Amino acid sequence: MKFIFECWKNTKVMPWLLGVACRGGMVAAPLLLVFVLVPILDWDVNGRPMSYSELWASGFGFVIALSLVLSGAGFWGVAARKSHARWLLVLTPISPLVEGSFISSEFLPYVGQALLTAVIIYVGLFYLPSVKKYFDKPGATHI
Repeated sequence: MKFIFECWKNTKVMPWLLGVACRGGMVAAPLLLVFVLVPILDWDVNGRPMSYSELWASGFGFVIALSLVLSGAGFWGVAARKSHARWLLVLTPISPLVEGSFISSEFLPYVGQALLTAVIIYVGLFYLPSVKKYFDKPGATHI
């Protein structure tokens, strides 16, 4: 429980936008992961309704779960001031590429968007002075 409170406290001293994103990701990713892993409801993927079993049979269930695990671990890691956790957030938008059906001409624009998003996240998390200061701050609460 102390870990949760310390991480949440750390989000208050982050750069504002990173703190908002972290707090949201720390709550939303685990909750959404429950909805992906437990057959509570049916899904709508790219405008196509899918049952829980279709979601997992198509590979989208794995992709969604992988993205949620990466982002959740990344946000909790960043809140714990683990600088290597930033890489999880960089990998999150390109994680759907592990599922082979995304590599087709139909999905090519999405591949470009995913790569561009990953680059923007990388620059923001590794080169913004305020974010670097958050990770390098002396006396910071490292969990």
